[in-house]
Amino acid sequence: MIHILKHGRARCEAGMPSEWRAGDKWVAYNADDALVYATCDPCRQAQFGEPPRDAAPAAEPDSPVGFDRAPERYMAHGRETIDRMRDRAFVVAEAHLGAVGDVANALADVLFVYHCEVTAMKYADRAGRKDDEQQDRDKAVFYRRMAAHVRGFGPDPRSERADFTAYRRPG
Repeated sequence: MIHILKHGRARCEAGMPSEWRAGDKWVAYNADDALVYATCDPCRQAQFGEPPRDAAPAAEPDSPVGFDRAPERYMAHGRETIDRMRDRAFVVAEAHLGAVGDVANALADVLFVYHCEVTAMKYADRAGRKDDEQQDRDKAVFYRRMAAHVRGFGPDPRSERADFTAYRRPG
């Protein structure tokens, strides 16, 4: 059986709703809305020898929103995910829409700007309804600034980071 938790932690037997059995699988969303699959904590400890999820904090916590540095969770492939998304817009423009050269570059930027604008709208619309209101407003501003930057109106919103690397389209 699979259970779905939102910002929760599975427990085994004691305190667990009666329909949950020890060893049941669960799917949870962590505080960053990333999917987490596991068995309940005591069973996971027994099966994999792992400590409880809340046992020890990481030496340096990941940046929750990425304003001060690129969050580790968005650097899994050696480049920041938002840059890989911008690369993908170019692939869509070139391979799927048949654009080439400068037209492909311009169309890729239009696609990426659209993504940034609707993502900003999403964060503005949900502010105060899901996560921290100010964090959602800050994310909306980040995506609006990124859209403006790609259009040529201002710096990349990440440019104040110590580890900032400017975007370069591969190839």
